[in-house]
Amino acid sequence: ARQQRFDAALQHFAAALSLKPGSAGYLVDRANVIASMGRPEDAVAAYDAALAIDPKLPEAHSNRGQALRMLNRLPEAAESFRRAVALKPAFIDAHCALGDVLAETKDLEGAIRAYSQALALNPAHIGALRNRGTCQDHLKRHAKAESDFRKITALVPAHAEAHGKRADMLLELDQPKLALAAAERAIALQPEKAAWYVAKGKALHNLDRFSESVEQFDIAASKGGDLPDILLAKGSALQGGGDHEGALAHYDRGIRMRPGVAVWFYNRGVTLMQLRRYDEAIASFDEAVARDPAHAPAHWNSALCLLTLGNPKGWDLYEWRWKLEKGGPDKAAQPTGLPSWHGFEPLAGKRILLTSEQGLGDMLMFCRYAKLVADLGAAVSLAVPSALCRLLEPLAGVDSVLDRAEPHKLDVFDYYCPLMSLPRIFETTFDNIPSGKAPYLQSDPSLVTTWRERLAAAGVPADRPRIGIVWSGRVVKSLGVRSMSLASMLTLVYARYTVVSLQKEASAEELDQLRAMGVFHFGDEQQGFADAAALVELMDLVVTIDTSVAHLSGGLGKETWVILQFSAEWRWLLGRDDSPWYPNARLFRQPNPGNWEGALSAVKQALQTRF
Repeated sequence: ARQQRFDAALQHFAAALSLKPGSAGYLVDRANVIASMGRPEDAVAAYDAALAIDPKLPEAHSNRGQALRMLNRLPEAAESFRRAVALKPAFIDAHCALGDVLAETKDLEGAIRAYSQALALNPAHIGALRNRGTCQDHLKRHAKAESDFRKITALVPAHAEAHGKRADMLLELDQPKLALAAAERAIALQPEKAAWYVAKGKALHNLDRFSESVEQFDIAASKGGDLPDILLAKGSALQGGGDHEGALAHYDRGIRMRPGVAVWFYNRGVTLMQLRRYDEAIASFDEAVARDPAHAPAHWNSALCLLTLGNPKGWDLYEWRWKLEKGGPDKAAQPTGLPSWHGFEPLAGKRILLTSEQGLGDMLMFCRYAKLVADLGAAVSLAVPSALCRLLEPLAGVDSVLDRAEPHKLDVFDYYCPLMSLPRIFETTFDNIPSGKAPYLQSDPSLVTTWRERLAAAGVPADRPRIGIVWSGRVVKSLGVRSMSLASMLTLVYARYTVVSLQKEASAEELDQLRAMGVFHFGDEQQGFADAAALVELMDLVVTIDTSVAHLSGGLGKETWVILQFSAEWRWLLGRDDSPWYPNARLFRQPNPGNWEGALSAVKQALQTRF
């Protein structure tokens, strides 16, 4: 049998069994030969004959399981492996085989338990680590999967697959620098494998090294990689580098190759959004949804397109944000065990908690809806980040403001509702925006007095107009680049007025630039948005890019000039220089992508007229 002379082996086992018919061991050996001959059905019968004589043979149960696996009788195979490990708990191969079968039947949790049993017996078992990591990946437990692949690379530094898979996991964990290093190691070990170049290309893309990324995808294609997947990744890199037409061409080619796959239409729609071709983008998202009705990002981006176009139907689709795997609202900030208010449950005499879910700017923009909820007879509480508590305490319609970072008793509430669901509930159009005509935020008079004294003590002139500036916002990839260089913003400085930095945080280099241009900065002295509101109150004009300060200043009714990127967020609508959300706001848009100078030129001209 070891020489693979299987026919002769069977003859000798038959002879042995004729002399000793009751030998379960001989029957198992015979069954092993039959299995090796590629006759799994006969092998199962042979193992059954052996086990009928001695059912306590763990190797026989395990080998029977392998034969059943060859026959694709997977539930029976799993049961055979379970019997094997029950008889021999330290049977590592049987634990791994059980994991393999469970993984094939999509019982990934069971498979992980089986591989973990094997690893408890031998922590250096490469196969168990690899397969457990793969299961963790399928369950989107990328940190655990990365840990398993990293353990393999520690045990076998030349294991190309482990380095490559680890690169994939690090990409999912948004660690592109580490992913790049892992992918490069995989390429060095296995230079003909196309997948490793794809991983390297994705890492370079995430590091905004777009042209280098495209080069890697071209190499992957030359190595015979999966062309549709490469086209998708390359299109995304072209899109990131600003070559939107090139990206569209790649997506269109992918659609011709795999017309039933939703992601092509989704990526195409995102590119069209960036080109401000919103009607075409909606049509592309509709195509994605037709192929995958549960495609949350396609529904979500359709909502953003509709709202950008001023179509209130977008509020309904906006609810798809809760289904997003990445870039969605903060689910952890929502209470558990408390009923959600959908707008039709009576609120008279009830207590409701309105919750924050996204950025500070969103909270400042939508807190105006609290009064509408209170007008239905409810006692309204807000759960907000610490930085907003003092500012929002006097908000109309609000009974109390809770710091969401602290524990609170929820049983005093009847319902909760995320703030950004309220426009849908109240059927908001751009003609009935609450507080669309008047300020709804107010500064603390005592803080205004304190800040007036601070400005005077710092030497801020009181006889010249004061302009507050903000040049940088929180980095959120899905929102594009909402920051310009301070040097660009400082081109607005002019002797006729005083410029005050409203930026909360500034680098050491930026602080030097501010001092050199005579711009006053009070970042460290602002304890929260109540301080920021008082400081805004003492400005004659606020000039800001699209940040939370824009919503703070707009909500206070201050004259606010907002400088917007080319494909600005939905809330600023399309082709307008005013905002129905903030009556005292004026909008300045990039004339083309990345062109802050063009927008600043318009701001400079407007300043000369204004002052």
